[in-house]
Amino acid sequence: MIIYRIEHLSDGTGPYSRESLTDEESAKVYEIVWRDWNDEYQPCPYEDGIFDSFDETDRHKHYRYAFACLDDLFNWFNIDKVSGLIDYGYVIAEYKVSAAYVRMGRRHLAYNVSKASCLALYDTFEFMANNPVY
Repeated sequence: MIIYRIEHLSDGTGPYSRESLTDEESAKVYEIVWRDWNDEYQPCPYEDGIFDSFDETDRHKHYRYAFACLDDLFNWFNIDKVSGLIDYGYVIAEYKVSAAYVRMGRRHLAYNVSKASCLALYDTFEFMANNPVY
């Protein structure tokens, strides 16, 4: 199956971990991703049905979060948030992974990183034109 996520170009981490950023950048990215947060539309993994509990989420460190389609990605991170994240080195990543290694939620999904292959990385404008950055 093809899945999509927002990740940092340097190390593949998502915007909620912010591991690859300076403190100043991290604060700005934090503001972008948490601005207008809505638990109904952006539930945590165990509230979304991906995992049964917070403890189970913690045990699955080899999983990362993504979306089954671009509509789901842009419903979670609107175009303004995506554009803001791209300013800090994030890209839209397109992966291929067997459904056997995907745990589906209602709004997003988790996938086993070691079982996925990155097909392309896009910035917003190049993505709209369907031209990969890398």
